[in-house]
Amino acid sequence: MHLAYDLLAGVDTLVLVDTVPADGNSAPGSIRVLRVSAADLDGRAMLDPHGMDPAAVLGRLRSMGGSLPATYVVGCVPADLSEGIGLSPAVAAAVPKAVAAVGSLLGPHSSTPNLFSTSK
Repeated sequence: MHLAYDLLAGVDTLVLVDTVPADGNSAPGSIRVLRVSAADLDGRAMLDPHGMDPAAVLGRLRSMGGSLPATYVVGCVPADLSEGIGLSPAVAAAVPKAVAAVGSLLGPHSSTPNLFSTSK
């Protein structure tokens, strides 16, 4: 729910980093950047204050009086989905590419080249 309240306060761009399914012939460690629009979301999704479902939170923004900012998912195709700690070698090797993708998405919306800066 903190994400929803942060978005209600006004955010220009939201970038989520997560795993994504392969799209045909994507190898593990491949980086995919997806644009999320309001049409992609279900505004009737139930919110679970203890769960971590960004799609449900984003889908409910309108009913909370907010709107979806420019939203992207920078996703990495996983090598293995079994439980464990740490990244597979393919995913670990993709981290610099993911960081670069996040930087390129935030660059136009930031007054500094720092990935951790915010602008409103």
